[in-house]
Amino acid sequence: MIYQFLAHTVDIQRKTLLDKLVTTNVLSPDERKSIKKQKADSKVDVLMNMLETKSAAEFDSFLTSLSETGQQSVADVVRQALHTVGQTGQNPLQQHLSGKTVSYSIMTRVYSRDGMIRLI
Repeated sequence: MIYQFLAHTVDIQRKTLLDKLVTTNVLSPDERKSIKKQKADSKVDVLMNMLETKSAAEFDSFLTSLSETGQQSVADVVRQALHTVGQTGQNPLQQHLSGKTVSYSIMTRVYSRDGMIRLI
């Protein structure tokens, strides 16, 4: 469910996100180039597929990059969900890759008046 949440909420159009992921060694320059060549509606899916193969540390760097590029609320929701289900220190997207389904019923999005994404 984290995969789907990120696929629907990450704003890849922010040009600084991909650059930040390269400077933090989450993505290689070739991976960034591959993402940029995709059609707009496919870019996030390609990024999510690449992130499935990354380590837990690289996934955490991805979340930090989200925070640093104006997507703090998305990173916070993922971190809180991982903490709630005891999955911190892991790349939850690797579970998606291996076909294991982990239920994250906590991942209900609620938008408050201030525009932040909240967990319920």
